Amino acid sequence: MIFMELTQIIIIIACIILSLMVFKFVTKILFKLIILLITIITFYMGYQYFADRNIIDDISKLCTKEKDPIKCSCFAKPILNDLNSKFSKQEIKELKENTLKSNIEFTRAFKNVEGEINSCFETLGETTLLEEILDDIKLKGLFKVLDKQEMKSK
Repeated sequence: MIFMELTQIIIIIACIILSLMVFKFVTKILFKLIILLITIITFYMGYQYFADRNIIDDISKLCTKEKDPIKCSCFAKPILNDLNSKFSKQEIKELKENTLKSNIEFTRAFKNVEGEINSCFETLGETTLLEEILDDIKLKGLFKVLDKQEMKSK
């Protein structure tokens, strides 16, 4: 009887020590991952904040080129109209000065009018033009983090 209790005590102590070792190992890995994630987010936000570009002006430039009326009417105008309906001219000016916020609001506006954009391109028979525009935007260094998140979710 005493032997059985001593064995149980040894097993309980071993389990406690093993669980503490596992807990220490897991928290060490989680801590490193959290630090890495914070660093990546900080660098991304710093890049977005100090970049001299903003996506609203880039989208507006699609309408100044006369060779791309489809891009203007099907892509740029719906997004700009959505932004203009949400914000005053002063708010849009302030939004343009903050690259990170302008990217966020562009993404929201795009999601709001995505159906309209797709149907416009389909009506005109342009099925790959939207992907081309989005690729152009990505090449300018925008939304790389969003793409990585979408890839992970798939």
